[in-house]
Amino acid sequence: MNPDSRQVALRAFLGNLCEVSTLGDQDDLFAGGFVNSLYLVSLLNFVQGEFGVVLDEEDFDMDNFRSIQAVLDFVARKRGEV
Repeated sequence: MNPDSRQVALRAFLGNLCEVSTLGDQDDLFAGGFVNSLYLVSLLNFVQGEFGVVLDEEDFDMDNFRSIQAVLDFVARKRGEV
């Protein structure tokens, strides 16, 4: 899955979870109220399953999941693409 298709998949997932039609790639998912603690668990499961990464204890830093771009950057790092 390339970075563009990852963004499409992530936006589709978040769209099912919460209203993200006006959300920019850098917008804070938590401060904006788009993702709460329950949604975060779903997001973590999605990232693992959809993008084929295994989350380690040190990965559970909210900054890795704070925005769409942060998630995409995190996945690229976990997959050794950067």
